[in-house]
Amino acid sequence: MDITINKIRIKEKFTEVEYVTYQKTEDEELISSNFKCRSNAKPHKDLFNAFQKLKKHAANICELSVFNNDKKSEAANVVTSVRLMEDIDSSRVMISMNKYIKSGKCYSVTTPLIDLGKDEYEHMNELTSDIEKLKEEAEKFVKGKNGNQQIELDFHPHVKVA
Repeated sequence: MDITINKIRIKEKFTEVEYVTYQKTEDEELISSNFKCRSNAKPHKDLFNAFQKLKKHAANICELSVFNNDKKSEAANVVTSVRLMEDIDSSRVMISMNKYIKSGKCYSVTTPLIDLGKDEYEHMNELTSDIEKLKEEAEKFVKGKNGNQQIELDFHPHVKVA
Protein backbone atom coordinates (compact mmCIF):
# COMPACT_ATOMS: atom_id res chain seq x y z
CA MET A 1 0.00 0.00 0.00
CA ASP A 2 1.37 3.38 -1.02
CA ILE A 3 0.78 6.55 0.99
CA THR A 4 0.78 10.03 -0.51
CA ILE A 5 0.93 12.89 1.98
CA ASN A 6 -1.30 15.83 0.96
CA LYS A 7 -1.26 18.22 3.91
CA ILE A 8 0.52 18.58 7.24
CA ARG A 9 -0.53 21.00 9.96
CA ILE A 10 1.05 21.58 13.33
CA LYS A 11 -0.88 23.89 15.62
CA GLU A 12 -0.50 24.67 19.29
CA LYS A 13 -2.95 21.95 20.35
CA PHE A 14 -2.78 19.35 17.58
CA THR A 15 -0.89 17.76 14.71
CA GLU A 16 -2.75 16.69 11.60
CA VAL A 17 -1.76 14.84 8.44
CA GLU A 18 -4.06 14.33 5.45
CA TYR A 19 -3.06 11.53 3.13
CA VAL A 20 -4.23 9.16 0.42
CA THR A 21 -3.58 5.43 0.23
CA TYR A 22 -3.57 3.46 -3.01
CA GLN A 23 -4.28 -0.23 -3.38
CA LYS A 24 -4.61 -2.44 -6.43
CA THR A 25 -7.53 -4.82 -6.66
CA GLU A 26 -7.28 -8.32 -8.10
CA ASP A 27 -8.36 -6.78 -11.42
CA GLU A 28 -5.38 -4.37 -11.23
CA GLU A 29 -7.75 -1.46 -10.62
CA LEU A 30 -6.21 1.27 -8.48
CA ILE A 31 -8.40 2.34 -5.56
CA SER A 32 -7.62 5.45 -3.54
CA SER A 33 -8.82 6.22 -0.02
CA ASN A 34 -8.51 9.61 1.73
CA PHE A 35 -7.61 9.81 5.41
CA LYS A 36 -6.94 12.43 8.05
CA CYS A 37 -4.78 11.52 11.05
CA ARG A 38 -5.10 14.01 13.91
CA SER A 39 -3.50 13.82 17.33
CA ASN A 40 -3.56 16.03 20.40
CA ALA A 41 -0.17 14.59 21.33
CA LYS A 42 2.72 16.87 20.57
CA PRO A 43 4.57 16.00 17.37
CA HIS A 44 7.79 14.06 17.60
CA LYS A 45 10.77 16.41 17.52
CA ASP A 46 11.91 14.91 14.18
CA LEU A 47 8.60 15.86 12.54
CA PHE A 48 8.55 19.28 14.20
CA ASN A 49 12.15 20.02 13.15
CA ALA A 50 11.54 18.84 9.56
CA PHE A 51 8.46 21.07 9.48
CA GLN A 52 10.23 24.15 10.84
CA LYS A 53 13.18 23.69 8.48
CA LEU A 54 10.86 25.02 5.77
CA LYS A 55 10.46 28.49 7.31
CA LYS A 56 13.62 29.83 5.66
CA HIS A 57 12.30 28.61 2.30
CA ALA A 58 8.92 30.25 2.92
CA ALA A 59 10.64 33.50 3.84
CA ASN A 60 12.91 33.41 0.78
CA ILE A 61 10.11 32.51 -1.64
CA CYS A 62 7.87 35.29 -0.23
CA GLU A 63 10.82 37.71 -0.28
CA LEU A 64 10.60 38.40 3.45
CA SER A 65 13.51 39.39 5.64
CA VAL A 66 12.16 37.33 8.50
CA PHE A 67 15.23 36.48 10.49
CA ASN A 68 17.41 39.59 10.48
CA ASN A 69 20.35 37.23 11.26
CA ASP A 70 18.88 36.88 14.74
CA LYS A 71 18.06 33.52 16.35
CA LYS A 72 15.35 35.14 18.50
CA SER A 73 13.47 36.54 15.50
CA GLU A 74 13.94 33.23 13.64
CA ALA A 75 12.38 31.30 16.54
CA ALA A 76 9.39 33.66 16.59
CA ASN A 77 8.32 32.58 13.09
CA VAL A 78 6.54 29.25 12.83
CA VAL A 79 5.52 27.07 9.87
CA THR A 80 1.89 26.09 10.42
CA SER A 81 0.91 24.17 7.29
CA VAL A 82 2.40 22.47 4.25
CA ARG A 83 0.23 21.49 1.29
CA LEU A 84 1.64 18.93 -1.15
CA MET A 85 0.18 18.25 -4.59
CA GLU A 86 1.64 15.45 -6.65
CA ASP A 87 0.61 14.02 -9.98
CA ILE A 88 2.31 12.10 -12.76
CA ASP A 89 4.45 14.94 -14.06
CA SER A 90 4.83 17.38 -11.16
CA SER A 91 5.26 17.88 -7.43
CA ARG A 92 4.08 21.17 -6.04
CA VAL A 93 4.16 22.64 -2.56
CA MET A 94 2.62 25.57 -0.69
CA ILE A 95 4.02 26.54 2.75
CA SER A 96 2.15 28.66 5.31
CA MET A 97 3.75 30.25 8.34
CA ASN A 98 2.97 32.77 11.04
CA LYS A 99 5.27 35.79 11.14
CA TYR A 100 5.40 37.47 14.53
CA ILE A 101 6.01 41.21 14.69
CA LYS A 102 7.44 43.33 17.51
CA SER A 103 4.01 43.98 19.05
CA GLY A 104 3.65 40.23 19.64
CA LYS A 105 0.89 39.94 17.06
CA CYS A 106 1.27 37.72 14.04
CA TYR A 107 0.08 37.47 10.49
CA SER A 108 -0.01 34.51 8.16
CA VAL A 109 2.12 34.21 5.06
CA THR A 110 1.58 31.58 2.38
CA THR A 111 3.94 30.95 -0.48
CA PRO A 112 2.64 30.80 -4.01
CA LEU A 113 2.33 27.26 -5.35
CA ILE A 114 5.89 26.10 -6.10
CA ASP A 115 6.51 23.42 -8.72
CA LEU A 116 9.55 21.52 -7.43
CA GLY A 117 10.56 20.43 -10.93
CA LYS A 118 9.91 23.56 -12.98
CA ASP A 119 9.99 26.74 -10.91
CA GLU A 120 13.20 28.64 -10.37
CA TYR A 121 14.31 29.06 -6.77
CA GLU A 122 17.94 29.32 -5.80
CA HIS A 123 17.64 26.70 -3.03
CA MET A 124 15.40 24.26 -4.94
CA ASN A 125 17.57 21.19 -4.26
CA GLU A 126 17.59 21.91 -0.53
CA LEU A 127 13.82 22.60 -0.54
CA THR A 128 13.15 19.33 -2.38
CA SER A 129 15.32 17.43 0.08
CA ASP A 130 13.60 19.11 3.06
CA ILE A 131 10.17 18.25 1.62
CA GLU A 132 11.19 14.59 1.20
CA LYS A 133 12.37 14.45 4.82
CA LEU A 134 9.10 16.04 5.97
CA LYS A 135 7.07 13.46 4.01
CA GLU A 136 9.07 10.64 5.62
CA GLU A 137 8.39 12.03 9.10
CA ALA A 138 4.70 12.59 8.29
CA GLU A 139 4.39 8.93 7.25
CA LYS A 140 5.97 7.90 10.55
CA PHE A 141 3.44 10.13 12.37
CA VAL A 142 0.58 8.40 10.53
CA LYS A 143 2.03 5.08 11.69
CA GLY A 144 2.06 6.24 15.33
CA LYS A 145 5.31 8.14 15.97
CA ASN A 146 4.65 11.17 18.19
CA GLY A 147 6.32 13.18 20.94
CA ASN A 148 4.72 11.19 23.76
CA GLN A 149 6.23 7.85 22.78
CA GLN A 150 7.99 5.74 25.32
CA ILE A 151 11.56 5.36 24.15
CA GLU A 152 12.22 1.94 25.73
CA LEU A 153 9.75 -0.81 26.48
CA ASP A 154 10.43 -2.79 29.65
CA PHE A 155 9.41 -6.35 28.75
CA HIS A 156 11.45 -7.81 31.59
CA PRO A 157 10.76 -5.70 34.72
CA HIS A 158 12.35 -8.32 36.97
CA VAL A 159 15.74 -7.98 35.22
CA LYS A 160 17.87 -5.22 36.70
CA VAL A 161 20.12 -3.26 34.36
CA ALA A 162 23.32 -1.92 35.90
